[in-house]
Amino acid sequence: MSELNDLFEQLTQDAIEAALEGQWDQVIALYDRPMFQGQLSQLSPEISHKIMKLDEWLINRIREVQAGIRQNIFEIQDNRRKLEILKRQWGGTSTAE
Repeated sequence: MSELNDLFEQLTQDAIEAALEGQWDQVIALYDRPMFQGQLSQLSPEISHKIMKLDEWLINRIREVQAGIRQNIFEIQDNRRKLEILKRQWGGTSTAE
């Protein structure tokens, strides 16, 4: 059981590091590993609790990144609208055409 505990703890830590580096495909790949499904009940209570805390951190990080992306999208849309207005004022055609 100790090896399994260590493995899960390492995989979770690897996912945290990948998230910090913005490597979201790597985070997904780590959590998609077959060993993550079905063996969690075999972990010690201490490791289970630690992994749950790390998972909570990861979920919060994902939400922060998603919020940042949404904000960037809104800013891009706003800038695009402003550029469209300027383009029309200068007699240009719309990019939507």
